[in-house]
Amino acid sequence: MNLLAAVDEMKAGLVTNLNEHWKEQQEQKRQMAQIAHDLKTPLTIIRGNADLLLENESDAEKIESAQAIINNSERIARSILEILEKDKQQGGVHE
Repeated sequence: MNLLAAVDEMKAGLVTNLNEHWKEQQEQKRQMAQIAHDLKTPLTIIRGNADLLLENESDAEKIESAQAIINNSERIARSILEILEKDKQQGGVHE
C-alpha cells in the first residue's frame, strides 16, 4: 500500500468517525429537547392546580404549601427554558 492510499484511507476513516460523532450529538440534543418538552406539560398542570388551590384557600399553612409548589414549578420551568435556550444557541434540534 502506498502512502497516498494510506492517507486516503485515514481521511475516509476520519470522515466516517466525524459523521458518526455528529449524528450522536444530534440525537443527544433531540433527546434533551424531547425531555424538556415532556416536562413542560406536567409542570403547567401542577402550576395550574396549585394556583387553584391558592385561590380557594384561607389556611396560612396550606397557602404557604401551594406557594412553595408554584415557586418550585416556576424554578423548574426556568431551568428547562435555560436548557432549551442553551441548546438552541449550540445549534440544537427542536421539534
